[in-house]
This record gives sequence, structure tokens and C-alpha cells, in this order.
Amino acid sequence: MSNAEKEAVESLFRNGTSFDDLFDAFRFALEKQIEDIDCYKILIANPCLNSNEVDLFIKKLVETIKGKAFEIYLWAGEVYFGSINLNNISKSLEYFKLAFSIHNSSQPLHKAIDLYNVDFEIQTNNSVLKFVEENVEKVDDRGYLYDDLANIYKQKGDNQKYAKYRRLQEKFLKDKHQ
Repeated sequence: MSNAEKEAVESLFRNGTSFDDLFDAFRFALEKQIEDIDCYKILIANPCLNSNEVDLFIKKLVETIKGKAFEIYLWAGEVYFGSINLNNISKSLEYFKLAFSIHNSSQPLHKAIDLYNVDFEIQTNNSVLKFVEENVEKVDDRGYLYDDLANIYKQKGDNQKYAKYRRLQEKFLKDKHQ
């Protein structure tokens, strides 16, 4: 594919307002074997798409571009993260979970914990905490996660869990520097 064709596809992904036009450009990009994930990130972030359309593109990308599912799911979670809609926050968490299931990296856990709403008790808060707490021990870089968990529990007034995660953070940092 020429640079001009790729730039035209990216422009349509960025500025397109019709699902049909975006889908045609998507199909064209896949046929031309564009594997540059940054190009598709533009499409996924297009504000004209509804969540079902975004999910459709994500599913097809994961099926088509092998070895990029972690990056695709992480980006999808970030796109949904920017929404104040509770359904989209749940979708964001689900995509971070999918990314984590592919690669036990601290990155999806960090992004998931950012979904926790300290100002309001929303339904996703418990799901966020459960996901992070169940998986924090599976990642190497967990010091910041312990700190985030401790701070959340401090704000919630749960001194026992606050102390637990503060101790784990101190132990992790101590062990890391030995």
C-alpha cells in the first residue's frame, strides 16, 4: 500500500462520520494488509461510532492482526475510559481484563485502577478492586499498585486494608532494593 493510500485511510478513520464509509475503509485497510495498529487506533477512537460498532472493529482486528491483541484491547479500554457512561466504564474494564489475560503486565492493572471513582460509589468500583487485588501478585512491577490500593482504602475508611497494602508496598520496595 502506498503512503498516499494509507494517509487517505487514516484521514477517513479520523474524519469519517458514516459507519458504512468507515467500514469500507476498514475492509480496504485489512485487504491491503495494513498492520500499523496506530492507524486502527484512530478508527477505534472515532467519536461517531457507537459501542457496538467499536466492538465489531476490535473483534475483527484481534482476529486479523495476530500478536497485537494486547495492544488492541488496551487501546479499546482507554477509548472507553474517557467516558462518563457507566456502561462504557464497564466495557473499559472488560477490555483491560482481556489485555491482562493475554499478557500479565501491570499496565492493564494500572489503567483499571484508574477507573475507580473515589467520589462516587458506582457499581464498577468493586469490580475494579476485585480485578486488581486478584492479579496484583502476578506482575513484577506492583509497588505503585499497592500504593494505589492503599490510597483507595484509606479514602474509603478501611484502615485494615489500607495498612495491608501499605505493608505490602513497603515490603515490595525493600525486597526490590536488596
